[in-house]
Amino acid sequence: RLAPEHGLNAMSLSRVENRCFLLSLFVFQAVFILILYRGGPSNVFWGLFDSPQVLDYSKTHDVYTNLSLFTRAPNEETMPYCSAQSPIFVGPLTITFRAFPSERVIIQKNPFVQSGGRYRPPHCVARYKSAILVAYRNQEKYLHHLLYYIHPFLQRQQLSYSIYLIQQAGNGTFNRAKLLNVGVREALKDDDWDCLLLHDVDLVPENDYN
Repeated sequence: RLAPEHGLNAMSLSRVENRCFLLSLFVFQAVFILILYRGGPSNVFWGLFDSPQVLDYSKTHDVYTNLSLFTRAPNEETMPYCSAQSPIFVGPLTITFRAFPSERVIIQKNPFVQSGGRYRPPHCVARYKSAILVAYRNQEKYLHHLLYYIHPFLQRQQLSYSIYLIQQAGNGTFNRAKLLNVGVREALKDDDWDCLLLHDVDLVPENDYN
């Protein structure tokens, strides 16, 4: 039979062991969840030691850089899926509004864009399908600049996409929300999109990692 002080020591030791077990279990669960979230042990390992990427916006690139590398596959039936991350990302893009891009220039620059603003990667099967909805009125200048930059920007991301332009006629109050509601309804008739992007006509993306 244990003496009273021995019994107290045994109870204290048992409590310590229970706390250590619970702490170990908590740490194990946290590590397991982290591995699942990061996509595997190797990603967790490198993620702990990789420094965050710093982008230099003083060094920008033309938005059409390397798009010519995406050439049409010889056989569409055997095309692979597009890579999870595009191989031609460059980061910050050169954006300028000094020259007005004509419709002819935009078409020439984007030979794989089909009538109606629809595009599918010519070299691989896109992992995602996106519809871009743009509501506007009397903003053709902004619209041309947007189309000049947004088409190659989306192509760089290897997306299957379609751009929907919803124009309000007349001189009444501009109702962006109503126009976008109409655009969403029409877009959903065409395809089961993974993403619906409601975009402003006067906003141009500046980084192809976004």
